[in-house]
Amino acid sequence: MIGRIRLGALALVLALGPFPDGFAQSSDANSLQLLQPRTVTLVVADLPKEVEWYQTILGFHDTHQFDQGKPDPDNRAIRVALGNFRLDLVWHRGSTRPPPPARYQEGYSHLSFETTAIDGCYAWLRAHGIAVDAVRDRTTQGLRILRFHDPEGNEIHIELPN
Repeated sequence: MIGRIRLGALALVLALGPFPDGFAQSSDANSLQLLQPRTVTLVVADLPKEVEWYQTILGFHDTHQFDQGKPDPDNRAIRVALGNFRLDLVWHRGSTRPPPPARYQEGYSHLSFETTAIDGCYAWLRAHGIAVDAVRDRTTQGLRILRFHDPEGNEIHIELPN
């Protein structure tokens, strides 16, 4: 059974705001006129733990269970949201956590969010016991990217806008 859905070799960047002005209008850059990403699904081994972590640590809210009052003992899914972005966490009987791939191998994936308050994010994560790999600007030594993992090892980035 799949331990999680990998996002493939694509490093998916989930900006919570709209794409830069003009992005959706350029037929060369975006022939489908796509807007910001809306939903990502992760298959997890411990659904309650993952839901609680995304709510407590990253501030996701508005959980929605898909069972519509008819629990399925073999499959469960809960949606959490952050702004307009939705994360569907799905558990199937037998779901396990595969070993994480080495960085940048085929199948490497992560969720990435932008912020203008990176110092506050760093302080919040550290105060909540999250191990953070901080990437600093070579010139100013200011924080640029925070890398950390959810309880099942899914990598998450928080970074300054380009």
